Amino acid sequence: MPRAIDPVILTTTDGEERKFLLTMGGIRRLKTRFGQEFLKEIMTKDAQEACVPILWEAMIDKAGLTQESFEDILAADMIGTAKAVAQLLGASFPESKARPTPASPESGTGSASGVVQ
Repeated sequence: MPRAIDPVILTTTDGEERKFLLTMGGIRRLKTRFGQEFLKEIMTKDAQEACVPILWEAMIDKAGLTQESFEDILAADMIGTAKAVAQLLGASFPESKARPTPASPESGTGSASGVVQ
């Protein structure tokens, strides 16, 4: 059975978890708004200039907000914001994995001196 695309979730500074899902209609409206033929042209703009409108367009429940009031509750976390926008555009990010423990002489790997060769 097909599975719906999971929305991107961000917690805004007011403590609310907000869900975002960019649609084909949203992409069309963004390209029209920016006067660009390709979405990648929009992504070359400043984070505030491009990311905020993309997130605004993708926000599932805008009740009680304007784009300006949304900007006021969106943390200036450029890495997190850019990552959220990238996820909306189809990028995936691997889960963080614990770093492996170096081999030791007791584990039977490596040389007798404990240095892995």
